[in-house]
Amino acid sequence: MEEMLDVIDNRDEVLGEATRQECHEEFLRHRAVQVFVFDMQGRIFVQKRTKTKDAFPGLYEASCSGHVQAGEAYSQAAVRELAEELGITHQEHELKKLFIFKFRASPENEIVQQFSVQCDCVGKLQPEEVESGEFIEWNAFLSRVEANPKQFTPGTIAAIERYEHQH
Repeated sequence: MEEMLDVIDNRDEVLGEATRQECHEEFLRHRAVQVFVFDMQGRIFVQKRTKTKDAFPGLYEASCSGHVQAGEAYSQAAVRELAEELGITHQEHELKKLFIFKFRASPENEIVQQFSVQCDCVGKLQPEEVESGEFIEWNAFLSRVEANPKQFTPGTIAAIERYEHQH
């Protein structure tokens, strides 16, 4: 079944629904989540997206991301994406809201809720979406992004800029 997303306005109010494909083809604004996963040593989990992803294939991102389904809350989507992509179940962990930002990079036109979670227990990576992943030191991660920004998803770069501004 086709993934349905809420189409939203600039104030994050629902205007209607559309398929994921329609949202991307028509550049309709929709909701998304990103989650930074930190281990107990403060390292961040960085994943490499599979080359078969339709948006930003083969690029790195921190740590997982996804669309908010029609009628779903941001926090529900974050919990679902953590479980699907990284095998992390929310019941054991505290999900923290960090900030919301608007993001546009074709094919995405999104309002993104950024979360973080602390845990050492990344589980089974979803093979259809995640090629590989590892925990790395935050400063080493920032150095990698600065040295090779085109290897990272635009959403990850946008989230890092906002995160760094707050910390």
